[in-house]
Amino acid sequence: MGSEIENKIVDVIKKHPIGVTSSEIANLVGLNRMTIIKYLAIIKEKALIDFRQFGMAKLWYIPVEVNKEFFFRQLILNVCSNIDRKDIRSVINNSSEEMAEIILHKYKAYYSSDIFQLHQIQEAIKDSMNKIGCSFNLVSKDDKKLVIKNLKSPFEEGIKKSPYLGQVVIDIIGKIAANGETGYAKVVVKKSIAKGDAEDIYEIYFK
Repeated sequence: MGSEIENKIVDVIKKHPIGVTSSEIANLVGLNRMTIIKYLAIIKEKALIDFRQFGMAKLWYIPVEVNKEFFFRQLILNVCSNIDRKDIRSVINNSSEEMAEIILHKYKAYYSSDIFQLHQIQEAIKDSMNKIGCSFNLVSKDDKKLVIKNLKSPFEEGIKKSPYLGQVVIDIIGKIAANGETGYAKVVVKKSIAKGDAEDIYEIYFK
């Protein structure tokens, strides 16, 4: 319910590029002004909207999307698009292996352990992936296999232009899973956003 209201508020603001007051938003959305003010604060925290002061009123608007995350994501995609196809797989493999190692060490420090239990593997994979911009959820698990669904690539639509970047996620999953007490066998990609599917499905097998 909350996210639905947030989306309605953002849609209203998009239709008013010069800006719109909280009272006007309240009338258009059909909620009282105090409720709208609370939602505006939440949405602003997500950097989706901003306001400019106009006399005593705040005019809410959609800011230009230029931030550090946008900059580095686009830079990576542009670099990849300018690397020769023969070399890009090797470049991404080397880079993703290094990133996976860095992330693994962070979770080793967090758990104060060099070897993870099964629930820690699950937690570390989901936590790390969601923090880099994925939308990971556990589908099923047992002693032999984890099945995980992902609805969003950290490279957004750019993953379709540079599908090799999907290897970054696979390497991080594999590196964390290989650090478990159960023994690691392989990661199988059943569905892939990079290849045009609506979601990623990863099956992580243990020995």
